Amino acid sequence: MRTNLGRMALIALLGAGLSGCASGGLVNLNCGVAADGLLSNCLVVSENPPNEGYGAAAARSAEGTRLSEATMREPPASGRINFVVRSVQKTPAGS
Repeated sequence: MRTNLGRMALIALLGAGLSGCASGGLVNLNCGVAADGLLSNCLVVSENPPNEGYGAAAARSAEGTRLSEATMREPPASGRINFVVRSVQKTPAGS
């Protein structure tokens, strides 16, 4: 069960979900937001580089995540939210 997350914590969580990918990536997601802040029905708007699994990994990580109460004080009028997830592959020390 995931806890309530603010926007920055959500970005960190989703980025961690992409850490198994071979290199860095950038994903633009569009997710439904319930009245209680629960994200669902996440769609990949774009991913770069394409076809390397970044979009699918970000969408899987986002599903079931709940936005914090502070974030939900002004919920999106459309019931959906767009955000970008960035993953950076760290180079091991001494490489």
